[in-house]
Amino acid sequence: MKNIFNSKKMNLGLLIKYAGLLTMTLINMSCNGNNNNSDNNRLNVFQNCATCVGLQNGQSIFQSQSTDITYGMTLNLNFIGTNQFGQQYPQQYGQPQYNNQYPQQNGFGSQIISYAGAVGAQGQLQVNQPIGSGFFGGCFVPAGTYILDTVQAGQWNQAIVSGLVLQASSQQAQMIISIPQAQVAAKVGSQLGQTWNEVPQQGQLFGTLIIQSVNGQNCQIQTTIR
Repeated sequence: MKNIFNSKKMNLGLLIKYAGLLTMTLINMSCNGNNNNSDNNRLNVFQNCATCVGLQNGQSIFQSQSTDITYGMTLNLNFIGTNQFGQQYPQQYGQPQYNNQYPQQNGFGSQIISYAGAVGAQGQLQVNQPIGSGFFGGCFVPAGTYILDTVQAGQWNQAIVSGLVLQASSQQAQMIISIPQAQVAAKVGSQLGQTWNEVPQQGQLFGTLIIQSVNGQNCQIQTTIR
């Protein structure tokens, strides 16, 4: 009887020990996941983009806040370029060459104007009311907040973005949207007379937005953002 009791006691001790080890392992895994969240979120912006090489560690060029004129959607985007800012405009026509250390030269130091190259974006699309009915095979865009990441890099050149394709994700739907071409809105009000490097790197974007598909269904809903 004594041996049976000791055996049961040893088994209980081992169970408690292994349970403690399992708990510590789970805690460590959870902590490591939390520590990597910010890095993973940044990488997730481009995880589905085969053409976004060099953008994962890029810099913000411009932050836009726009509204479409047809459906009242709001579009907020943070445009990200590679780190190859500066030295974009060599000396010509008597104008001095600039670099990022001296952004005041010619006003070209602003990344809005000076950057030329691949561009991606992350942000949010707010659909304030449903678009379409879905009847007879038509497209239906549910209202809601959509998180945007890049699936095809576009090109940025002197405040104009083109060829950018984004994925819009929400609990209601998955959409592919594109910006064939859009440009940073002209300076207004107190910005007039200022050089671009004196203007905040945020404002409106004016151009075309297309909802290409919703949940895999071809749509091609086109609107203008401003």
